[in-house]
Amino acid sequence: MSARNSIANSSNRSLAGSNLIGGWKIGVLKSIAAIVFTTTVATSFGAPIRETEPNNSCATAQNLSSPYLPKAVDGNLTFAAGDQRVDFFKAWLPAGSAVRAWLLSDWFSEDYTLTAPNLGLFLDGCATPVSSVDGSQSSYIRLEFTVPPSGKIILGVAGAGDGQFSGNGGSAGTYRIALFYDPRVGSSISGTVVDSVSRQPICEDGVAGPRVSVTQVGHGIIAAMNAACDDGSFMFGGGRQGEPFRAGTYRVSASKYQYQTTRVGPFELVDGMHLDLGEIAIIPPPLKVENLVPCSDLSTDARKCVFTIDLANNRNQEVRIEPWVNIEAYDLGSWIHYSRFDLQPLGDRVVVLPALGMRTVRFSSPLPTLPAEKKNANLSYTAWAATAGTNRYDTVYEGFLFSLTRNSEGESFIDEE
Repeated sequence: MSARNSIANSSNRSLAGSNLIGGWKIGVLKSIAAIVFTTTVATSFGAPIRETEPNNSCATAQNLSSPYLPKAVDGNLTFAAGDQRVDFFKAWLPAGSAVRAWLLSDWFSEDYTLTAPNLGLFLDGCATPVSSVDGSQSSYIRLEFTVPPSGKIILGVAGAGDGQFSGNGGSAGTYRIALFYDPRVGSSISGTVVDSVSRQPICEDGVAGPRVSVTQVGHGIIAAMNAACDDGSFMFGGGRQGEPFRAGTYRVSASKYQYQTTRVGPFELVDGMHLDLGEIAIIPPPLKVENLVPCSDLSTDARKCVFTIDLANNRNQEVRIEPWVNIEAYDLGSWIHYSRFDLQPLGDRVVVLPALGMRTVRFSSPLPTLPAEKKNANLSYTAWAATAGTNRYDTVYEGFLFSLTRNSEGESFIDEE
């Protein structure tokens, strides 16, 4: 598009009519900045969206669909019979994002013919604009605003003198709305990680939630953090070294030990965009082992170690589980100084777990009699579980429980996970 000579010859960079209404900053920009806009911003909008009638009321506002900006909309107000000289457009954008909306009309370029229009920003209802700019001072108009918590915005374009956006304006013609995130404001990525079954935050150790990482396509992982324990939330304002996010394509992944990693994306991030990914649900293991109660009697003449674990079913259906404990023994005096064997539960070998239910399982481990010179012996206990009737091929759990160690002084102690 070509800018008029009156713009090109102007050196006035001031905001005419800047004010603040209800927390929304608005202004009419008259300056050579029009040239800057044309050469550095407008070229990135791609093919414009065409206005589609009817869109002359808040209820029939044209949907601009995806939250990805920048985008441009070409419209036309006419004096045709029955045509109201007002257009409305709606969009859902990431809450908290800093956005600019420019209205380009006849003063800006010969490509557009609408004279002295009005540009308004509305919320639901469209009773009155939250903020608006009267183009009678200059048809080069800009709104700057922060997207509300609902994420929904509505923009209105009306003819000259129609500050109420009633459709009775005194001018008609073509125009363009240019909508983009404010490049002066940094971008962010946020969300919440939850268990896909319980829909609750995951905080088993009381310290750190699931690990969340941000990958920029072509650059690898650029940021990582643990989600908050109390509510599972996370928020990235930039990379590992504090550098701001640059416009590009990103992915986010969330992971936790024994959970399946969930990946979100790819998605586009541009300057000034505050993208809330909402809930990221990661799939828990089908079975969890909780509430370990290890053996307590470790006197020098102890002959066995009795311990219990709770098996927790994370599925919404009853399951039949066959649990066992694998014991690895080191430096017990055998020829190869190593042994490994399985320990079956006391009682039934198959444990029936109700949907999302739990059962306590008890084990008894024999303890070898060691010669006095064996002072660094170790027994390591690992829990396993498989779906019953599968010959242990369908393993649903594996995890370290504890170890029994005899130190150089001949004392025994328990080392839990």
